[in-house]
Amino acid sequence: MGIVYKILCNETGECYVGSANTHKDYINRKSRHRSLTSGTLSKQIIERNNYEFSVIEENIFINIELRKREQIWIDKTSNTLNQYKSFCNEEQHVERNRLNHAKKYQKNKELLQEKILCECGS
Repeated sequence: MGIVYKILCNETGECYVGSANTHKDYINRKSRHRSLTSGTLSKQIIERNNYEFSVIEENIFINIELRKREQIWIDKTSNTLNQYKSFCNEEQHVERNRLNHAKKYQKNKELLQEKILCECGS
């Protein structure tokens, strides 16, 4: 059964909400968060070395239900560092893909417009 957890900075009140599929996975995630080489959003909390982990909900069915519950906690938790949705409905998913496509297009627009000349001159 899945777990939703929170990492709370005792200095600033910032927090990070995450989820894990099992208790063992939760312990592994705690270790990864504590690794300062980790590229997770919680890194700035961990670097202050004044934080606490807490389980905020458990016994959740894994997969979509776990992601939904994590997103509910992200939405109702103030001062969260989470930047990405853990769950979105079909409409939000389509919009996110549209925006990502538009960003990639803008980034590569010059390359797309550049003419490539063949060695044969055509």
